[in-house]
Amino acid sequence: MEDDEVANYLSLNALESCGITNVHVTQNGKEAINFLEQEKITPDIILLDLNMPIMGGLEFLQKCHERDTCIESRIFILTSSIRPEDKIKAREFDNVKDYLEKPLTDEKVENILSNF
Repeated sequence: MEDDEVANYLSLNALESCGITNVHVTQNGKEAINFLEQEKITPDIILLDLNMPIMGGLEFLQKCHERDTCIESRIFILTSSIRPEDKIKAREFDNVKDYLEKPLTDEKVENILSNF
């Protein structure tokens, strides 16, 4: 989930260069919740920005927790936020596996994939 088109483009390139091609992009947390509930899917991995319009990443995490949506997904925070309180709050959710700074690189994708 990312609202910045350039960041989406860079992330998609990094994912594709590591062989990941089944990717769905949403612009905010609300759009992502709607997609997950309508499609009734549980993604293996969710890359989540914290600062997005309409519904940000922390609110998305809370809604997922309340609704048991994506509870089995491994969530990786990918953000430009360096606020310590954001990192602390995100780590309160069991399925948040790491907190990464943008941009997503091939090396970061390899680290994410090593969690499987």
